[in-house]
Amino acid sequence: MTLRFKAHLALLLCALFWGVTFVVVKDALTDSSVFAYLAARFTLAIPPMAWFYRADLRKLSASDFWAGVRIGILMFGGYAFQTVGIAETTASKAAFITGFSVVLVPVLIALIWRRRISGWAWAGAFASLAGLYYLTVPREGIADLNRGDLLVTGCSVCYALQIILLSAIARGIRWPDSVFCRSP
Repeated sequence: MTLRFKAHLALLLCALFWGVTFVVVKDALTDSSVFAYLAARFTLAIPPMAWFYRADLRKLSASDFWAGVRIGILMFGGYAFQTVGIAETTASKAAFITGFSVVLVPVLIALIWRRRISGWAWAGAFASLAGLYYLTVPREGIADLNRGDLLVTGCSVCYALQIILLSAIARGIRWPDSVFCRSP
């Protein structure tokens, strides 16, 4: 097996697991409240993650800690909006809307931080928006979107902001102070 094939297989498996989790979460919410589910999910994740990253946790600076808090707030917002939304919409619609966060990144950078993005990025964003519209909006029109779809849209915005924040922190730039107004 070549390295390229392994990489493609790994991406395929990631996409498969990512997509399946929407169905699993939807099913889990029939037996649990949203926040009880989220609390259990992340409480169970703390010990293995703390053990795995124990050396890094010992070297954590105050600025690293506060960067993590900001990332965590956006991540919590994303998971909370997504999980509440999944309870009120279909798993497939929630997955499509959540995936839109990737498209929102350059759009938010352009609109909020006034950074110029290419015409291709705008074209891709509009094409994605059109596809999302046809996949999620009912025949009756946009006014008949359900509450779950709107909540998952909030998730998508939180995840897009989290991606932007992670990028800024990784490059050592203070956020949100004109993060994307500078030329790369």
